[in-house]
Amino acid sequence: MIDARTTGTAEGWTTPLWRGVIVFRIASLVYATILVTYNHKYLSRPGLAAAALIGMALWTAWMSITNGTARGRRWWWSALDLAVATGMLLLTEYVDKPDGLLARSLTLTGPWTGPSVLSCALLGGPWVGLLATIPVIAATIILPGPLVTADTLDNLVLLVTAAGSLGLVVRLLERAQERTRRLVELQSATAERERLSRSIHDGVLQVLALVQRHGPDLGDRGAELARLASEQEASLRALMTRERSADAALAAAEMDLRPLLGQLGLPAGHLSVPASPVLLPQELALDLSAAVAAAVDNARRHAGPGAQVWVAVEDEPAEVVVTVRDDGVGIAQGRLAEAATSGRLGVAQSIRGRLTDLGGTATVTSRPGEGTEVECRVPRR
Repeated sequence: MIDARTTGTAEGWTTPLWRGVIVFRIASLVYATILVTYNHKYLSRPGLAAAALIGMALWTAWMSITNGTARGRRWWWSALDLAVATGMLLLTEYVDKPDGLLARSLTLTGPWTGPSVLSCALLGGPWVGLLATIPVIAATIILPGPLVTADTLDNLVLLVTAAGSLGLVVRLLERAQERTRRLVELQSATAERERLSRSIHDGVLQVLALVQRHGPDLGDRGAELARLASEQEASLRALMTRERSADAALAAAEMDLRPLLGQLGLPAGHLSVPASPVLLPQELALDLSAAVAAAVDNARRHAGPGAQVWVAVEDEPAEVVVTVRDDGVGIAQGRLAEAATSGRLGVAQSIRGRLTDLGGTATVTSRPGEGTEVECRVPRR
C-alpha cells in the first residue's frame, strides 16, 4: 500500500446504489421467509419450500458479498441472479396446494425477485432494466391462479417503474460533454496566461523599464526608443491587468463540477456524480477537474491492457471528494517515489501539486494486481 491515509475511501460511483440493492435483497428475503412460514398450512411440500428458502438465503449471502465489490458487479452475475430469482418464483407451483399461496396472489419469493432486476438496471440503464422485468412478468403469468389481481398488478408496476427509474439515473450522467470540453480548455488557457504573465513581468517589462530610464542618455534615437518602450510597457501592463481581472471574475463565479468531469470520455456507467449540481468557485472546479483528468490519464496509460477506470464524486458539506479507481495492474510499493526522483512528476505535480495549491489532499492507494485508487479532496471556499 502506497499511502496509509485511507479515510473516507469510495469504492466506485455506484457503491451507494449497489448497497441499496443489497439491503433490499436482504429485507425481501426476510419478508419471504415470514410470508412462507406464516402460510405454511397452504404448502403441499413444506420440506421443499424450506429447502428453497435455505437456497434463497445462501444465494442472498453470495450476491450480497459479490455485489459489495466492484469486481463482482458484472453482467454474468446479474444474468445468473435473474435466472435464479425467476426459477425460485416458478418453484411456487410445486410447493403450493390447489387453494394455497397462488390462490391468494402470494408466491414463494415475494419481492425477492426485485433486486436481480435492479442490478441489471444499474449495469445497463433503463432499457436493460425494463427488459430484465420480462422474465419475472412472464413467470408471474405462467403460474397457476388468478391471472391478474390488484396486488399482482401493483407489484409488477412498481417493479417496472423502479427498474426504469434507476436505469434512467445512470444514463442522466452522460450529458453535457461538449460544453465541458470548452471549460477544460479554458482552464488550460488560464494556466498558460498566468505562466506567460510571470515571464513577461520577470523579463520583458524589466527590459522595457530599463530602456525607458536610460534611453534619453543615448540622444534623440535613444529618446525615441525610450518613448516606444514606455508605450509597450503600458500596453503589456494593461493586458496583464485585463487578464488578471478576467481570472479573478472566473475564480469568483461558481461552476458545476459535473459537466467538467463528463468530458473525461469515460464509458457509460463509469462516472458517478450527485443528482444536484456540485457548485464550486470556477477556479477551484477547473483545477480539481484538471487533477482528476491527470489521474484518469495516468490510469489509462499505466493500468495495463483492458483495465477499466471509474470516477465517483461525493458532495459533502465541507469538502468535495473525487475518487478515480481502476482495476489494473496496480503500483509496486516505492514506485511513485522512484518516478518522482527520476523526473516523472505526473502524480507529484499534476495531481498532488494542484490539490496542495487548492488546500486539499491526494491519497493514492494501490497494491500490485489489485488496481489503484486516487482520492482527491478539496475544501469548499
